[in-house]
Amino acid sequence: MNLIFPFQLVRELWKRTVNIANGVRDVRPEAGAAMLRAGARVLDVREPEEWAHGIIPGSVLISLRDLAVRADEVVTLRNERVLVVCHGGKRSATACRLLRRAGFTKPVNLAGGILAWSRAGLELGQVDWASANDGNARPAHAKGNPRQFATIGG
Repeated sequence: MNLIFPFQLVRELWKRTVNIANGVRDVRPEAGAAMLRAGARVLDVREPEEWAHGIIPGSVLISLRDLAVRADEVVTLRNERVLVVCHGGKRSATACRLLRRAGFTKPVNLAGGILAWSRAGLELGQVDWASANDGNARPAHAKGNPRQFATIGG
């Protein structure tokens, strides 16, 4: 028997419990994909070097460390459903809490992050660095999704 699996299960259950206690709604990748098909937006809060490994098409890319100072760039999404993504689900849960404090009404955490999305066999795209505002790791969107965000940051 693989001892890593029970540990991972316990860890995921613990993260979910903490998120519920903090008012963060988690969804599995399949439910997240359904949200996107229904018009939800995606906010990826990983670091720029992580984006190179693949992103959910149509994502707005603002790292968690920059979110507080750049939240005004996504203020138009305040009343829309926003799927928040990171590598494994912890930073995106923190981002959901920050967004709620900033008046966002429908942020939703992707449980398991981009790892779970990828494991579920869902589409990953690449950053379209050519359409980034200033070319310095602040891309506005990714190729592959007709519902891409407008350019962020001005």
